[in-house]
Amino acid sequence: MTASAFYSGDEDVLCHIVPLGDFREHELSLGCWCHPAQHAEHRDVAVHNAMDQREKIERGEAWLQ
Repeated sequence: MTASAFYSGDEDVLCHIVPLGDFREHELSLGCWCHPAQHAEHRDVAVHNAMDQREKIERGEAWLQ
């Protein structure tokens, strides 16, 4: 059983995009440990961040060494 708090903005989010195979489980809330953000164009979608920061590589902000 899990417990979660209600965060401001959660009532507007209908869909959470969560990274697969992450090192830690995500909470389907804007209060998740990864600090998800609402999508710029679709405010009812929350995009979560991976612990290994793979989204930075996908956006070209970081490179693999």
